[in-house]
Amino acid sequence: NPTNGTDTFQLANDLQVNGTLTLSTGTLTTTGTNYALNIGDASISTGSYSQTNGTFTANNSAITCFGNYSITGGTYNANTSILNLNATPQNIILTSGGYTLNNILFINSSGSSPRSIGLGAGTLTFAGNFYLEATNTQDLTVTAVANSPAVNITGNLDFPGVGAGSESLLMGDGTWTVVG
Repeated sequence: NPTNGTDTFQLANDLQVNGTLTLSTGTLTTTGTNYALNIGDASISTGSYSQTNGTFTANNSAITCFGNYSITGGTYNANTSILNLNATPQNIILTSGGYTLNNILFINSSGSSPRSIGLGAGTLTFAGNFYLEATNTQDLTVTAVANSPAVNITGNLDFPGVGAGSESLLMGDGTWTVVG
């Protein structure tokens, strides 16, 4: 709910958004720790995040998005959050050039369709870990071929998938730096 008539929203509990969450002005903040922001659902092919302005402060939350995740304006404070991009219902794109995300987990839990997650243009910075997981029988491909971004990862790059599907990373022509 808005606070004192402003366009500031405090997420103090888990929140499920079925559809698109757009931040074009104002402030969205997760308060406290260990909250979940779920955008979309594995059983439907909708759910995306679009930030063109405003401020999002993630703090120590787990953000799961089942659609495109786009940050093209405003302020994005990842803090110690984890972003789970789940391509189970559809192929998706991450657009965050010029912004710093923390831990990221790319997921495909599908038992019927291989999926891909495309990386947008610019410099993509991850202040934590960069993981790919195919957790069922179908494959997951994270691809930077179309946009060839520069990618900087402070943590680890790993494929900890536990399913029968395989994980692939297509790096494109951009420079990748992994510190972890």
